[in-house]
Amino acid sequence: MKIYKITALCLLFVSPLLKAQEQFYSTVDVTANVLEIASDKKLGATLNGGASIITGLRGSRASGSSWSTSSSGYYWEIFWVKLNKTVNCAGENISDFILLPVAVEAIESNYAASNPSTPWVAVPSPDDIYPSVKNLFYSAFTGGLQVKITRVICGNPQLHPIKNQLVPVAYIQGQRYFTVVPNLSGSTSNNSAWVNGVQVTPANAQPTNAVVTHWNFTIPNTGNYDVYVHWVSNKNQVANISYAVNGQALKSVVLDQNINAGIWTKLIKNTQYSAGEQSIKISVDANANYVVDGVRAEKTAQ
Repeated sequence: MKIYKITALCLLFVSPLLKAQEQFYSTVDVTANVLEIASDKKLGATLNGGASIITGLRGSRASGSSWSTSSSGYYWEIFWVKLNKTVNCAGENISDFILLPVAVEAIESNYAASNPSTPWVAVPSPDDIYPSVKNLFYSAFTGGLQVKITRVICGNPQLHPIKNQLVPVAYIQGQRYFTVVPNLSGSTSNNSAWVNGVQVTPANAQPTNAVVTHWNFTIPNTGNYDVYVHWVSNKNQVANISYAVNGQALKSVVLDQNINAGIWTKLIKNTQYSAGEQSIKISVDANANYVVDGVRAEKTAQ
């Protein structure tokens, strides 16, 4: 009987601690496609400096850095991702996410009195190796696969590395709380991309001509759209490409593939399209060995 009483007392003692930690997490059920990935080399230092992830939760331990931000450290480059689905955070629909497996622990006891507004600190999740987490998301992005997310932390706005402005974010937890759909094991890539739930795919996933690719994208409603292209870093890339939409004459555009790798880059601006499937041919000079690996259309902002 004494053992049972001691166990009960332990549960009573631990329960408030666990409950307080859980207040920061939001359970979600989102299956989405990764539209964009951006690397952030400043966020780790910002969090280590004590910035708040959310009210009451300090971005790093008070006694020292939580995130290894040297050029060889795990958190030197923190991934931002944009999904084609949103999560609701305090009434706001969030589509920009920071991929950072955060665990929550109580602030160090000797710092508690001097930091009454942040009794909790964010630390790396002990269940995750960050390069592996990033690789899974990157494989989903380049392979046209979906990710299923079951838990996030709805955080304070952070400075977006590409937009260079504060945007509302949610932190994607580690591999216990997201999966790639379908599982990467044994799957094949179709190089697809999505925008607002509309799939855009190339006519042939592996182009037979190394310097020309033919793609299709679907416009859901007649209107003005921007068309984006994506590529990853590769050798012998080019500073300008040509494109032709729906059989029109080729147009040349300066688009340096040596500096814009890994993000969606606008190719065509504010152009009217009729609803339905569109075709686009993209070509480069014969000395190049890489063109694009994704094309998508997005409604032009009014």
